[in-house]
Amino acid sequence: MIENVIDEINKGNKKVREIDEAMEKRREELKEFERKIVDGYVKVEDEVIKVLKDKYQEEIDANKEKNEAMTDADSEYLDALQDAIDR
Repeated sequence: MIENVIDEINKGNKKVREIDEAMEKRREELKEFERKIVDGYVKVEDEVIKVLKDKYQEEIDANKEKNEAMTDADSEYLDALQDAIDR
């Protein structure tokens, strides 16, 4: 009789250990999944930042070219005006 109770307790303890091990494995799997999600989010965020930086750099370059063209046109105009005054 006592042996049966001890057997049942041992079976119960074994089952508890199995459940604990399964839960620990699940926790590890969830941590890995969470890490993958965070890594994916960081990659997307980095890509968005890169795209935005490239886009803004294109705008800066285009504005710089326009500014240089306007400066050149102003210089040419002033040179032509000075030539007209000098004649």
